[in-house]
Amino acid sequence: MSDYETILLEVDEADVAWLTFNRPEKRNALDITMVEDVRAALKSLAGEGRIRALVFRGAGGKAFISGADIAQLRERTHADALGRINSDLFREIERFPAPTIACLQGWALGGGCELA
Repeated sequence: MSDYETILLEVDEADVAWLTFNRPEKRNALDITMVEDVRAALKSLAGEGRIRALVFRGAGGKAFISGADIAQLRERTHADALGRINSDLFREIERFPAPTIACLQGWALGGGCELA
């Protein structure tokens, strides 16, 4: 698997992909980099054709995803934030060719609740 800045990605022996949101210091808040990492991972996994399921989880045990990164939201328009995260990312997850599962531990707020 490729290296990503904000997620960890592994595929186990049963061909189940485990995507971990890995910004525990920010309670796994969604930022632009995380969205891009997830989208790249989805594309890579879908291209493999062997993935039987995709499980999303959050690192750190305190939050699955705590919502959007507020610091970045201040720099973007509301329409950009919603279009970039909600529309594009969630549509790609919805169209992923294998079942997707959200493994929740801790908070799932805002976009994290929607993703779950």
